[in-house]
Amino acid sequence: MSTNDLVIAVELGTAKIAAVAAVVDASGCLEIKSLAYVPSEGIQKGSVRDVAEAARGVDNVLGKIERHLKVRASEIWLSASGSSLTSTTGLAMMPIYPGGRAIRRQDIHQVLGNSRKVTLPSGHEQVLAVPREYIVDGQRGMMRPIGLAGSRLEVSTHIVSGATVQIQSAENVIEATGRKVLGMVPSSLGSGLGVLSEEAMDLGCAVLDIGAGKTDLSVFVDGAYVYQDVIPIGGALVTRDLQQLLRTTFDEAERLKLEHGSALADAADGGETVQVQQFDQDHARPMQRRVLCEIIESRMKELFDLAAQSLDEADLSGGVPRSVVLSGGGSLLPGTEELLLRILPKAQVKGGQPMVSGRFAGQVASPMLATVVGVARYALESGDEELAPISGSSGWRDRMRALISKFDRKG
Repeated sequence: MSTNDLVIAVELGTAKIAAVAAVVDASGCLEIKSLAYVPSEGIQKGSVRDVAEAARGVDNVLGKIERHLKVRASEIWLSASGSSLTSTTGLAMMPIYPGGRAIRRQDIHQVLGNSRKVTLPSGHEQVLAVPREYIVDGQRGMMRPIGLAGSRLEVSTHIVSGATVQIQSAENVIEATGRKVLGMVPSSLGSGLGVLSEEAMDLGCAVLDIGAGKTDLSVFVDGAYVYQDVIPIGGALVTRDLQQLLRTTFDEAERLKLEHGSALADAADGGETVQVQQFDQDHARPMQRRVLCEIIESRMKELFDLAAQSLDEADLSGGVPRSVVLSGGGSLLPGTEELLLRILPKAQVKGGQPMVSGRFAGQVASPMLATVVGVARYALESGDEELAPISGSSGWRDRMRALISKFDRKG
């Protein structure tokens, strides 16, 4: 197989390390050529805690893909995650001389470079910078202004930064396997690209990806990625609540959540019971299912309250998007969509899953794989020919990329 058009994406998740190999098929769809995942080790709440353990997991999943495709996975696109990721907007303006001439590639580079000169928190570095829109002589909404005549060029750039120690640790994981990072994609952007159609992004949409260790929030407006946040609550914390309050093991708490749980306590009939194996009991004992669901609802409501607060505080043109898509393994819990509707009663809430082609399409069509699929989509869909630094730098931190659709996404 030729590797010229093949991209390999890796997600370092709290519950799993996942990898996909993908191409654009003849019909313009994302085709998954190979897929592998293993339980995570050395990763907590999306951040690397043990490089060696995480590297073994990455080597495992990439080894499976290499053996399947008979290629060397030497260059990797990686999801950037962790609670340190922050979102900001960079603004810049420059005059065009002589006035009225066609805007050139060099003009784009200059104004984009100026827009990236923002003050970041101490110990942070930029992970991703993508143009939200260009404004030419006051006319908004331009996405590719090269060749347009104008006298004044402005740009609004969405910048995502993260703690340098977290970003470097994730890169060290890949390098420890003898491979190279081609680029990092915020997991919130990956989740959004993994489940959203072009139409949904154009109309405006928020995505909540509920993982094991945290929840990623992304917002798209007029087709642009404009905001992201990380909420430090995920499915594993719900399980921890059950473990502590029911005095049982983590595995037993997870079983109770998956087999009998709901994000809505109202879903449980007052007479329903479940069997719980507690630490101090030789035999399982009955407990009202409603108690189980009340514990789950309390934590899930906290999660959605924080998400609603983040959306309210974000500087979003046009206000909070009315459409919200849920993804991630935590979104599979019954009652999740209904509970979010109680927090955001004016929203249109639905679950989302990747829409891909190929023999792995059935396996990949899971909310749990939205992020890694979206990272592959970004690598294939974004264009960097016009936005690579004029200096020719090959470092991923110095590159600017724009979302330029190559896909037929109707989902």
